[in-house]
Amino acid sequence: MKFVPKPKSIMGDWIAVHSRVVHCPIQFKHIPWGTVWIREDIWNSPVRRYHTIKHEELEYHYMEDLKLSYPEAHRRANLIWG
Repeated sequence: MKFVPKPKSIMGDWIAVHSRVVHCPIQFKHIPWGTVWIREDIWNSPVRRYHTIKHEELEYHYMEDLKLSYPEAHRRANLIWG
């Protein structure tokens, strides 16, 4: 999985987003598979970056390996990584 920091001007209020997020704004529809965009202010904070990356990795695992929907994967990842 590849993590790419993006400015708030692109991300808006989104902390992180990947190609499997449902109901996301149009500017996120072209994110390459296996890539996660993380807002720069999150990326620049080591603690927040670590927790966000762990959340996204777990979310991907739930979707890819356990075949859960994005909403369910996101909910479960939030229970562990907030």
